[in-house]
Amino acid sequence: MMKDISLEHTAVVAEKQRLINSSHREQKKLSAENDSLRHELEQCKREIGDLKEASASEILNYQAALADAEESLENASAKYKKEIEQEHTNRVRAIHAVLDKMQKIKHRYNDR
Repeated sequence: MMKDISLEHTAVVAEKQRLINSSHREQKKLSAENDSLRHELEQCKREIGDLKEASASEILNYQAALADAEESLENASAKYKKEIEQEHTNRVRAIHAVLDKMQKIKHRYNDR
């Protein structure tokens, strides 16, 4: 009977040790998986941060490009306005020159 108890005890101790070893292996496996997931999470956080930075940078670039385009448009508009004003001034001068010539011709004709 003692021998049976001893064998049974040995079997229980062996089963206990097998369960402990199995538990340790499972714990190591889960710990490694946890570390892998933690690493993935950190990488995702970095990527999100990079995307936020890139988005902010892109927005700033678009805003700068828009400001440049607006400035160019204003400059072109001002230049075009000056050109139109200059053209108008030139035409008015040309008309006055023609009118002056016509007046001179009229005076010469009337003086005869």
